[in-house]
Amino acid sequence: MYPHVLTAGFAADGPRTLRKVSVALPAWTGLLALFGFLGIAALAAGVRAPKGGAEAAVPMLVDRLMPAPLAGLVFAAITVGALVPAAVMSIAAATSFVRNVYVEYVNPTATPKRQVRIARMVSLTAKVGAVAFVFGLRDQDAINLQLLGGVWILQIFPAVAVGLFTGRLHPRALLAGWAVGMAAGTFLVVREGFSSVVPFGFGDRPLQVYAGLAALLVNLVVAVTGTAALERLGVPRGADATHLPSRLTVRRRPETGANNP
Repeated sequence: MYPHVLTAGFAADGPRTLRKVSVALPAWTGLLALFGFLGIAALAAGVRAPKGGAEAAVPMLVDRLMPAPLAGLVFAAITVGALVPAAVMSIAAATSFVRNVYVEYVNPTATPKRQVRIARMVSLTAKVGAVAFVFGLRDQDAINLQLLGGVWILQIFPAVAVGLFTGRLHPRALLAGWAVGMAAGTFLVVREGFSSVVPFGFGDRPLQVYAGLAALLVNLVVAVTGTAALERLGVPRGADATHLPSRLTVRRRPETGANNP
């Protein structure tokens, strides 16, 4: 659900590139999951991170197993690897702001050159703001926000992922489900002292689940029941700007060779 994962897909210049990106992105996401096993490797190597500082396990593992010059190169790669997604997310945020806020509500006649200039300013502002935000917070506060971010981003699943397969859910019900899911997920995480694993259910032995999934379940229930209620009340759905014709043809522009729908 993180938008920076899809940024490469949105930037595709044609169907061929889009197909390649669609195949590569899941593999890249799965590769990221392998880094989680480095924590297990650190435990097997006898590395003990300080209490409340589990994120230091991998750098400590590298420092223990590698000679100093090679460890320095790995640390540099980790630093660059941390900066890349931050840069991509700031660019995605800037593009979203320009296309969906600036052009939509502020300056509908903005030229492409003007849009690029505004996007650069917003991207730079996001980067500077992120750096100031990180250095202005305690380490634990940054970790808590990261935990909440995973719970929050999962709440757009019904609108984004489910919407790819069916349009039966009412837009207002989806918005209500998102709001309830955000509130429920935040409440569960904060109540458990910013733990991402929370008890869910009733009785003496509730099920221990990820807070994001528990909130997502509530989100889906509200979206489905809200759709049924709004349909019964006859509340209009509004215009669907994403609706495509039943038959979509692709033609090639002779002057550029690019594909156009």
